[in-house]
Amino acid sequence: MKITILFTTFLLLFFNRSYSQYQWTIKQTAQSSKDTLLSNEKYYLWNEISKKVLGYKSQKKGINLAWLSPQKTKQNIIFKDCDTDGVLTERDSVAICVEGGAYLRYGAREYGINIVWSQTPVYEWALMSQNEAITTSVQSPKKYALYNRTKQAYLIYAEKYDVGVLLQWSDEW
Repeated sequence: MKITILFTTFLLLFFNRSYSQYQWTIKQTAQSSKDTLLSNEKYYLWNEISKKVLGYKSQKKGINLAWLSPQKTKQNIIFKDCDTDGVLTERDSVAICVEGGAYLRYGAREYGINIVWSQTPVYEWALMSQNEAITTSVQSPKKYALYNRTKQAYLIYAEKYDVGVLLQWSDEW
């Protein structure tokens, strides 16, 4: 009886993981320094749960994204602000470009998370910090949530899909 309870508890904890949406850090280098981040510059998009960076990789099914080692890849993510090529600001609309792919946008697909490529910038993303009262410049190595205004949900790490990159929308948890 005791073993059954322990095993059931383990299964519940393992399969019902609940992650905070504030799981993304934008880094200029693999070690990262404390800096204000700029539009149209290349960065690493580090995920605190996977302990890797998001990047382009060909997949058999789903969008061509994968978790990569920052030591084996270069900065490959560009945040493009729709208003300026200057300092990135929390909660402003931005487009996210993945080197090797294109711009990320919400869209239906047959396998994996509903994200598709766009050849032109789609300003439907926002970098959100836990400090909701103040809008400030985006800083490294502060943690952020990636909010999609079209989907009205956060992009989070999750082990939901058995194909493609391990990402899902917060409202599908």
